[in-house]
Amino acid sequence: MQAAKKSGFRLEKEWIAARDIRTRRIPRDEFSHTAMNGKTAQMDEAFQVPNRNGSHDSLMQPCDPAGAAGDVIQCRCTVGFNVLRGADGLPQKG
Repeated sequence: MQAAKKSGFRLEKEWIAARDIRTRRIPRDEFSHTAMNGKTAQMDEAFQVPNRNGSHDSLMQPCDPAGAAGDVIQCRCTVGFNVLRGADGLPQKG
């Protein structure tokens, strides 16, 4: 996250979930990381991870230490970064 912020480009972050039977999903688990795969957020915004209660938990990235244990422990998800482009198709500077 820190290196991405220092890149000098305008970026968005993308949740990348491990895609197998062990990945958290509702109804089997309390939280759904399967539903998060491919979701994007602005660098300074939290991802809204759906939970069994029908609400969302706010995480800045997968394994965010501020998250609930069910969202963090043994999570195999990662975060990627997409460069935002202008109307001319060129990467935007931050």
